[in-house]
This record gives sequence, C-alpha cells and structure tokens, in this order.
Amino acid sequence: MTGDEIPNQRRRAEATDPYRLCRFREAQDTGNTYHLAVAELRAGRKASHWMWVVFPQIAGLVLSAMARTYAISSLHEARAFLEDPILGFRLVESASILTELSGRAAHEIFGQTDAVKLRSSMTLFACAAPGEPVFQRVLDQYFGGVADDATRRLPRPLLPGRRISERSPSP
Repeated sequence: MTGDEIPNQRRRAEATDPYRLCRFREAQDTGNTYHLAVAELRAGRKASHWMWVVFPQIAGLVLSAMARTYAISSLHEARAFLEDPILGFRLVESASILTELSGRAAHEIFGQTDAVKLRSSMTLFACAAPGEPVFQRVLDQYFGGVADDATRRLPRPLLPGRRISERSPSP
C-alpha cells in the first residue's frame, strides 16, 4: 500500500460514514457487547460496561474520554444513527426491552449514574425520531415523561417544540 492510498481510503470511509458510526458498531460487536447488553436488559439489571455504545448521549454533557468517544455530535448524527440498519435496529430493540419490564425504576436497572445517561439518550432520540414512539415510552415509563433538560439545551437547535414534556424534573 502506498502513502497515497491511505488518505484515499480515509476519504472514502468519511464519505460513506461521515459521523464514524462504525465506532458504535465495532464497540457493540467486540466481545459480544451488544448481546450481553440485551441479556442484562432482559434480566432487568445492567451489570457490565456498555451504556455509552448502546444508549449514546449528545456531546457536551460529560467530558470523560469514553463520553467524548461515543458522544453524538448533533441531531443530524442522531438521525444517521437511527437510519443505520444495525444501530437503529439495536437502539429501538434495547429501548423496547425496557418498555417490557415492569415494576422497576431506572436506577434499579442501571444505577443512578447510568439512569441519568438513559434519560439523556432517550431524550436525544425522541427528538431525532418523533415518529418512533419507543423513546418517548421509555421517558414516560421511567421518568414521568420528563425529558432531560441538559440534553435539550445541547446543542441549541436540538429541541424545537417536540412532544416531550416541558416540565422540569423533580429534585
């Protein structure tokens, strides 16, 4: 391979995957992470580390290396994530599993920190896909229909008048 071929390959990859969504597919497939996540969701208890790659959040909320690597940069990227045949299917499937669980609070399934991440992720994707009801159902079931305010504020154009509740979360 010549030195010229590497930049050309990179340009082709960027043209077909401008948001580098492959980072999510690779992380979900490594070590069967996605299948482990589904098993843990069905069991009603998250026990391993997969939150960032299964339920991504908008960029700017958390500044850790993992958060920066797997953050969604914009509403456009969130829509591209949903349009990806693998990632979109998996996100809807994972959210749907949550709606099938009953009698559990988000913090009981995920712990406090990851329950906040779930709320943020569902807020982001409810805005990105208002025609897909599962994200709003998760917000309704686990968070009283209340969107994550921090997610709503980042980036600025994220949430112009959606179905998501305008109420502030209770302390």
